Amino acid sequence: MLREQEATAEREEIALYIRYGVVEDELPQALEILERYGSDFFGLTLLRFYYTGLPDPHGEALRRIVLITHREDLFLFALSSSNYTYLCLVDSQQQAVWLGEFSSGVVDPELLDFFGFKDVEAFRAFCPDLSICPDYQPISSAASEYCPSCFVKAGEVHHFGCPVEICPWCDAQLSHCACRFEHLGVEALDDEEQLEQLEQLLNAKGRIPFAREHAPSFPAAGSDDSEPAD
Repeated sequence: MLREQEATAEREEIALYIRYGVVEDELPQALEILERYGSDFFGLTLLRFYYTGLPDPHGEALRRIVLITHREDLFLFALSSSNYTYLCLVDSQQQAVWLGEFSSGVVDPELLDFFGFKDVEAFRAFCPDLSICPDYQPISSAASEYCPSCFVKAGEVHHFGCPVEICPWCDAQLSHCACRFEHLGVEALDDEEQLEQLEQLLNAKGRIPFAREHAPSFPAAGSDDSEPAD
């Protein structure tokens, strides 16, 4: 989730693209989707990409966003309008890449291998029909399976330094408790070597994977806490 001031500016700009680029009959649908994803990190990235980055959106409103799969910080989405469905790749830095129409599937061998698909047929078998796939749930919502800061899925260990991670020693928020200083025997974390030592200690203790119930009370994605706080 973006900071509210940034999200507001982004929504307003996307709304202008919608009003100038979408046929009148589809405006209500386009604005409804903007409202639904208007505070979401990936949602706003995808909306901007759809209305400014596609070769030809045909004047149709974006009607559905489906998260097909992800690995590390790369997320594979499908974007659907009334008559077209596109594949789009997005990373955690808000970089989006158009992969073509959904009907063609993922054809790049390196990308297929990265996501664990043997070939394009394996991809089609994994996701044969978007009508059976649920809509993407905004990262900021309680229904989301993803950490709102580092985007790992529920059950996966956070990327090291994520402010949402729970301390395995005291069950508080790792970036705010004092356990990391106590176990390192220091008063502050000043260099990379100390961070490496902390990561080793956390792994030895047993890091706590992300769970949905962790998300509501923690900082949103885009916070400045990219490393454990001093």
